[in-house]
Amino acid sequence: MSRTGPIGRPRPSALHPSAEVWLSLFRAKQLHRHSRARRNPEFSVFPASRLLPAFCILFLSVSIFTIAFAQDLMPIRVGQSSITDVQVASIVTQQAGIFRKYGLTAELILLQGGPQTVQALISGSLHFVDVAGPALISSQLAGADVVPLLYQITGLTHSLFVKPDIQAAKDLKGKKVGVVRIGGLAEYIARYMLTEKLGLKPAEVQLIQVGGQAERVAALESGAIHATVFSPPQSTRVKKLGFKELADASELEYPTGVIGTTRQIFTARPELVERVMKSYLEGIAYFWLHKDKTVPMLQRQFRLSERLEAEEMYDKLAKVVPKRPRPPYKGIKMVLESLKDRNPRAATMDAATFVDSTLVKRLEAQGFIDRLYH
Repeated sequence: MSRTGPIGRPRPSALHPSAEVWLSLFRAKQLHRHSRARRNPEFSVFPASRLLPAFCILFLSVSIFTIAFAQDLMPIRVGQSSITDVQVASIVTQQAGIFRKYGLTAELILLQGGPQTVQALISGSLHFVDVAGPALISSQLAGADVVPLLYQITGLTHSLFVKPDIQAAKDLKGKKVGVVRIGGLAEYIARYMLTEKLGLKPAEVQLIQVGGQAERVAALESGAIHATVFSPPQSTRVKKLGFKELADASELEYPTGVIGTTRQIFTARPELVERVMKSYLEGIAYFWLHKDKTVPMLQRQFRLSERLEAEEMYDKLAKVVPKRPRPPYKGIKMVLESLKDRNPRAATMDAATFVDSTLVKRLEAQGFIDRLYH
């Protein structure tokens, strides 16, 4: 019987598309067996009437199992304050399919800035956040019931870039260094690299407020400033413009990135929190063990035109992503110091207040982290 409908169009099939594919393969196999039987009368053909029901049972079983598995995945919403190198753990864990391995289907939701992202967490719109550490610390300091689960980036990927005619630190004496804004993290990082890494005295350089990345690149190109601070992926791009990297801040401990949740979720849903923690810890292990696969992920995520740019980003991150979680106590103290003018409580708070290592220590004791690397 013809399988065409009106005007020669294929008649709609009652079978699932996957079943159609398998049925086509089955028919082709049967034709092949009939052909062999004609050439060799001793060759027997297994009757389709007996094989087809078995095939249908197998297909239905696989379909039911697949649907049941998909339904069993627990959906979670993870807020991200930006899409920068700070979010590398979420990027790798998601793209490598590790959330699904632990029975989760994660929706990564981009919001504008750390305070807004943490506020969405507190309101119940999110289950977890992947934000810069100061956003969670300042919210906790203000009384928000949030829990920092994992400081996944404990250093800075920023570097000091200079104009091509600057050959050494001494050439910066009397010159202008541009930062995003005076009083911000970028100013602190710039001063650290200029004084601690390059040995200059604070009075020997002038720090001025310039603005965002585009403004600082333009200021460098015009000669309005002679140096500024960039982090990936912008740092890999400014190299192509001819600017030189004179120093980096990777040795400076800082709570750059943290995974957090609310105390309510942490207490009421411990199994969920453990699944999420295991996912991120394995995502970090994947970052370390599979550079060949992580680099293309970074290249796609940040739309880098060359693989070399993604490799440079990976190498920067490798300096500040610890294999084993360790709280950046010194960096937390630095954040508290910067917040004390706005909130006097910051001057008396212990850095350990902003760390909850309960789950990490339990997983370490169970040997979970060791097994990820062996």
